[in-house]
Amino acid sequence: MIQSEEHLFSLFDLWQVCEELSVVDAALLFVGELPSSEDGLNVDSDNWAHSIDFNKEGYLAAKTAFSSAIRSGRLKATVRHDCRTYDNWSEAQAAGEERENLVAIGEIDSFGNRKAPYAVLNKEPNWRKTTILVEDLKTWLKSRGVKSGFFFPEDDPDVPEYLNKNHPRYSRKLAAAVNAWMEVTEARKSSPKEALKKWLIENGSQYGLINDDGNPIEAKQLKAFCYEHNLILIEDNAQGLGRINNSPIPTGENTCCWLRQKEDYTNASSSLLGDITTTSFFPTKPLGCFGDGGAVCSTNKEWIAKARTIARHGQGKKYDYQRRGINSRLDTIQAGVLEVKLKHLDNFVEQTRAIAQRYMEALQDSKLILPNASLLETSTFHQFTLLLDESIDRETVRHELIKRGIASALYYPEPLHLNKFYKKQGIQRASFDNSEKLSRQMLSLPIYPYLTEDEQSYIIRNLLDIIK
Repeated sequence: MIQSEEHLFSLFDLWQVCEELSVVDAALLFVGELPSSEDGLNVDSDNWAHSIDFNKEGYLAAKTAFSSAIRSGRLKATVRHDCRTYDNWSEAQAAGEERENLVAIGEIDSFGNRKAPYAVLNKEPNWRKTTILVEDLKTWLKSRGVKSGFFFPEDDPDVPEYLNKNHPRYSRKLAAAVNAWMEVTEARKSSPKEALKKWLIENGSQYGLINDDGNPIEAKQLKAFCYEHNLILIEDNAQGLGRINNSPIPTGENTCCWLRQKEDYTNASSSLLGDITTTSFFPTKPLGCFGDGGAVCSTNKEWIAKARTIARHGQGKKYDYQRRGINSRLDTIQAGVLEVKLKHLDNFVEQTRAIAQRYMEALQDSKLILPNASLLETSTFHQFTLLLDESIDRETVRHELIKRGIASALYYPEPLHLNKFYKKQGIQRASFDNSEKLSRQMLSLPIYPYLTEDEQSYIIRNLLDIIK
């Protein structure tokens, strides 16, 4: 039976953790084939258990190389031979055995000598039973100039282990997410959605992200896709709460449920599509309290119950500790602030979008690369981020703005993968060229609902004067 690619890969994962292998298994893995699990299979014969393609010549070459190195003493191994046994010398003699080849394996007599039966070792080692420590094999392979393949999945410096197909920590779904992320357009000449759609059409099939009709999975189909493939969809919506396409947000305890139960997600107030959706009430967020806070939304009652216990020191009922928890309860006064501000969220978003539109109209003929105009219909514009032309020194611009009393921000000065923690995970600089380029060119201007037209005009006028 032909095994699926995912099943084969999971078996390779298991072989990766072996500390000792037989010569036969090591040779098979070296040429990229799974060792057979069928008892009694002689891989040196024509009886092959695999229905997948098998490079028999490559296997024989690898096995010959390994066995020759073992015979010469260059590769350490625990050599094992098969043997033939005889009850007495007459039986061995009748079989044509030489007396000097016989080894007594019976009990020791009163004179200290072993008695019959006798054994005769086969001269050729049994390579299926002869074993090599993986570390010894790797040392020998390196001495022969071999530094890639099954036994060296971690040694490709340009590929993080979770993106390396030969590494046991490889994740096909994470690889899909990372490669899709890299498709963000350099100059925002097209929307991220269009860039992602193009990438899915060209590459989606190898990651299982293409529908039966050959089209990429749309946002409204994403949840069904996750259910089909037994995935949990977790969404970070810390900056996206707000009205989209004039669809008002309902208030009250059923707000999150309404958002997630709407069939037409393209017109829903925010994209709360996740099985679990998180949001932040930090004071600067679209819906912010006067201190700090956040929320988890889900229609899964069991998950919400767990989230509540975690937020209360792991307690179900008082003093009933069910799991490890934290103290993460929202103060009543903060909840009161949010209840009032929620009623005005639509107006906040509308005012912020008007400010974003004025920026885009006033700066469109400058040396600045502006957000895509389509975002005026969908974005909350929690930040207004533009890109400076590569000929412009960003630090000079920021310094001049500060001298004129205008703040600016960088979201973010360094991409996440270049932070100290993630650099330890093996992600190299230039792994995400577009992200690194965008982080060098982007600049965020002041934007919030109560920014006046006079204040904004002052910002625009000075920015244009600095970059001219």
